[in-house]
Amino acid sequence: FDAPHITWLRQYLTRPQLWLRHQVYKLRKPILKRLLKKSSSCTVLHVRRTDVLLEGNWKKRRHYFALSDYLEGAARRPDKKADHNILLLTDDQSTIDELHQYYNDTADSTHWTYLPRFRWRGTEGGLNGHLPSGDVKQEMVHLLTELSLASHCKRLIHSKSGFSQLIKQYMRVGNGTEEQYRTDVTFIQIGGKLKQPNATYTMSEEEFFHRVEQRHKKKELSRL
Repeated sequence: FDAPHITWLRQYLTRPQLWLRHQVYKLRKPILKRLLKKSSSCTVLHVRRTDVLLEGNWKKRRHYFALSDYLEGAARRPDKKADHNILLLTDDQSTIDELHQYYNDTADSTHWTYLPRFRWRGTEGGLNGHLPSGDVKQEMVHLLTELSLASHCKRLIHSKSGFSQLIKQYMRVGNGTEEQYRTDVTFIQIGGKLKQPNATYTMSEEEFFHRVEQRHKKKELSRL
């Protein structure tokens, strides 16, 4: 179901009502300006965390990945590195905390942009707790805004996620200025198909964040 005419038809049939499109436009406009302030190209980095550690079937539980995992995964493909403009899409507040603690716009000329909104931190929202604000209408505005912002970019770095598949559809159609189905978009999935269970499937949040902290400490020591 990834053919151009299917994607366009799906978006046409499910297009938001005018009042909703107006709210998305108002929220998107200043964020898009920040996102593209350095250049007209951008990369979407989608970090999926929260309840992926709570899957009932432990064999299907997914990783928490650090921001460095996404960036290093892209860097291993030198022809497809991330742009200096990165649109961070995440359901997890700890990802935003990680960004502010270990990354900034001056370190490597990377400019990060994300949508300010309420997010769960780690697994505190429980399994399938996808409405952290409790406001269904506002959550929908946020979701559509993020998809609209992503449609302006041509690269996506992601792990296994259903929402990433939806992001891909919006990126292929573009932001409405293209006349054709875009084929110049790049998708990089980190982690691959993790078929064999291992320790990282059941790693606790505490263990994960300790690992992230230790990783950055090693990087800092290597620069001395």
